[in-house]
Amino acid sequence: MKKFPFSLLFFVATAVIFALQAIPVTGIFLMFAGAFFWSIALVNLGFLGLTFEASVGRVSRWWLVLPALWFGGYALLYGTERIIRQDLSDEIVAHNATLDIPFDPSAESLVFLDERDLTWLVAHYDVPVAYYQAKRAVGAKHIATRRIGQSACKEIRSDETFEAAGIRVHWPYGRSRGQPLDFCILKLPEDPDLPVLEVSSQDAEDAIFTLPVKRTDATITVPDGSQYLVKDGSSRLLAVLPQPVLGCALDSSRPSWPCFAGFRRERGRSLRKNVGEGELWSAAVPSALGIPRKRMTSLAGLDATAAMQLAEQAKQRIVNVELGELDLILDDMRARIRSVPFRSLRGRIDVLRSRLDRMVSALAESVASERVREFNFDNEKTLFWLIESLPEEEIEEYADVLRKINERMDMRDRR
Repeated sequence: MKKFPFSLLFFVATAVIFALQAIPVTGIFLMFAGAFFWSIALVNLGFLGLTFEASVGRVSRWWLVLPALWFGGYALLYGTERIIRQDLSDEIVAHNATLDIPFDPSAESLVFLDERDLTWLVAHYDVPVAYYQAKRAVGAKHIATRRIGQSACKEIRSDETFEAAGIRVHWPYGRSRGQPLDFCILKLPEDPDLPVLEVSSQDAEDAIFTLPVKRTDATITVPDGSQYLVKDGSSRLLAVLPQPVLGCALDSSRPSWPCFAGFRRERGRSLRKNVGEGELWSAAVPSALGIPRKRMTSLAGLDATAAMQLAEQAKQRIVNVELGELDLILDDMRARIRSVPFRSLRGRIDVLRSRLDRMVSALAESVASERVREFNFDNEKTLFWLIESLPEEEIEEYADVLRKINERMDMRDRR
């Protein structure tokens, strides 16, 4: 008489662990222990154990049907997904190969309509600057990302007034073997001054059979109004070997304790061919525009004089905008301004000296007033913070007034 397979105990253990995970009290500890990955070992050991027990004759050979269905079915599913992915890849490559989009980086500006990090694009392709529309930019409606020479990088980085204004430099990722570069990346608020070539992206997630697909198509509008569709996307294939994941975890957005079951998948991979890490979206557009990719060590940045001029102009635009907002609340403390204003003015006595008397007077008058308190509380704190950021010797003569203002504001906070 054939015996019952011991290997079924692996499936029993999987079920028990899954049930314990479904109970939040025990599940929270199992979640931190990574229990949803234990099923990868337990389930596969169960099927391998059945294969072994049936092969040596301990149990009926009919038990071989289960591991055959498990591993054979998974292999069929894995192969089907690879075929689907290859078909999608061929479709995208064939479509993009038909595109002939006119673009001259020296005569046109490349502008992305959605906010995204353009560092990879500028650091790896022969396009000196790219822009994206920014909702919260100060002094411009776009953020420019461009290569600049190393000497300008160091000068901008050493000047705190640029950092305060949101003008930043950094060195791009992806350098190989620590090779020195002739440029860094400068990001600052700036609107394009050349005819604009616009890029808008449309993201959509879908599933073809069982393959999760994320389509990231881009619509390119050239200055004459003509439009072109550039196809792109990524997919997440099943792992080569079956990796069942069973478990529950906290969903803090609802909050809830949902459970899940499925196969573990690889990281998202581009549907285009010969695409490396960090390029899942950024290579499709420059390729369609005919912008050549180059080694970072062969690319150069804008010369230091021109780069510093652009940075200074951007900083002055931001300062002017924030001075305008400051004048608004000095005229009427109830005026509505941005939630986090005056960053570029912090500590700038050279800019604020002519307004300092007016700033202290307006703040003292507002704090003493009961009538408008409910409207101007945020502006009072912002103005006090700005005055406090100035050099101590410059505000020493206002020390008594500022102390009384601070006491009044503290008393109001405690009410």
